[in-house]
Amino acid sequence: WGTVLQVWRNTRNKEYREHFGTVYARALATLPVILELCLPLLRLGGTLVATKSSDITEELYASKNIIKELGGNNPEVKNISIPGTDIIRSIVLVRKIARTSMKYPRPYNLIVKSYK
Repeated sequence: WGTVLQVWRNTRNKEYREHFGTVYARALATLPVILELCLPLLRLGGTLVATKSSDITEELYASKNIIKELGGNNPEVKNISIPGTDIIRSIVLVRKIARTSMKYPRPYNLIVKSYK
């Protein structure tokens, strides 16, 4: 929770909004939650890199509307295998193509409730 709250606080802080070229999220939350927390941190042209489990079909479907509203493009998904294991991970790449409204991110409890 500490990491999630820190990301949320940094996103709400205007100093960090649309500041970074790349934001990396690993094991943070579901993809819609990650998008709302992280896309506001990206500058135009920046990329969100989110590491997810191998099967993210449902999360991608749940994210399709909020991605556009937050200024992201259609996600690109790359599946990778972790060397020496049989573990497969999905890397989700989302480029920021439009500015994010100041109404995002919403309070964390509302974000989580919205995507259950």
